[in-house]
Amino acid sequence: LEFEETWFNIEFNFSDQDLGVRGFVDGEPWKEVEIENPKGRTIAEVEAKKRMAKQGFAELFFESGEPTLEEVSIKKFLKRFPEGTYEFEGETIEGDEIEGESDFTWVIPCGPENLQATGENTSMNPIVITWDFVTQVVDLKSKFNNVECENSDDLEIIGYRVEAEWEEVLNPGTEDEEEVVHTFGVDLKADQNSVTVPPEFIPSGQEYQYEVLVVEASGNQTITEAEATAP
Repeated sequence: LEFEETWFNIEFNFSDQDLGVRGFVDGEPWKEVEIENPKGRTIAEVEAKKRMAKQGFAELFFESGEPTLEEVSIKKFLKRFPEGTYEFEGETIEGDEIEGESDFTWVIPCGPENLQATGENTSMNPIVITWDFVTQVVDLKSKFNNVECENSDDLEIIGYRVEAEWEEVLNPGTEDEEEVVHTFGVDLKADQNSVTVPPEFIPSGQEYQYEVLVVEASGNQTITEAEATAP
């Protein structure tokens, strides 16, 4: 049997300069799965126990820790996660073998640059977030606080994702005080480098954070973060 979907890739925060990996597995109910790197070494294993083993998992998404390049250099990170095919091997709740695989590359796109959030000085007009198209990859020899970009024929950008969020405190100073995070997100094609945020989403004068995430064909993605104030 085969999993319906499996992937394993890199996420790089261009602003904070931290690196991590992300993974996903989806398929008919399974009770165990392990991931092997291209050298055949098991790097992760998940197993359901007792009643959960009878119910089984369907989807599993995970993210690793994200140490900065100062803590874990690019060179050390790449040594931990070699390029190649990562194998997903598992067992369904009926006891059948189930498997999948994911190609893992070191093609890390550079983060979107020249982020801007503009809008008229009125609450009736939307905010327009723009950025420059990504055309280069991270130089794998880069050091902390000196990440450089270079051209690569292997780079294939397949899209962007934009997210904006702001925090609101409800019932401040009472027992019912609660912090709520409002989030707006949209996925875009590779030939788009602007998005309009509805004026209803962010109150006028509200500070907010936003990020633009670029996605490469391998699934590797890079984030650039910024802050702004709604007009």
